Amino acid sequence: MKNFHKKGFTLVELIVVITILAILWTIAFISLQWYSKSARDSKRVSDIWNIKTSLALFNTRTWRYPEPDQITNIVYSWTTVWTQWIIWEDTTRQLRELWKIPLDPLLQEEYTYSLLSTKDEYEIWSIMENE
Repeated sequence: MKNFHKKGFTLVELIVVITILAILWTIAFISLQWYSKSARDSKRVSDIWNIKTSLALFNTRTWRYPEPDQITNIVYSWTTVWTQWIIWEDTTRQLRELWKIPLDPLLQEEYTYSLLSTKDEYEIWSIMENE
């Protein structure tokens, strides 16, 4: 009588190992996705901080804030409340401290820049991914 020693894994052992690997891969993917969102949000905060600093320096030099490019007027009760568009080429040229147009890291679009009709207050707008 010959005694055959089969070397290898049973089907049950392979299914258990594949299931464990799938669970570990899912956990790693979810945590990596969270870190990516967090990194993009950090980039957005940094970009907005740089724009804010540039606007403050521009205001110190000229006593006003730059007009948004290709403005859209937001009207309330037949009065323009603020002008809105994006941080674009002309605005970037006026803000000497910005070397290039800051873009959203996910959408690769410009940030929204709004200026009150009194031209003494502004708003920069972006969508964050994490709460």
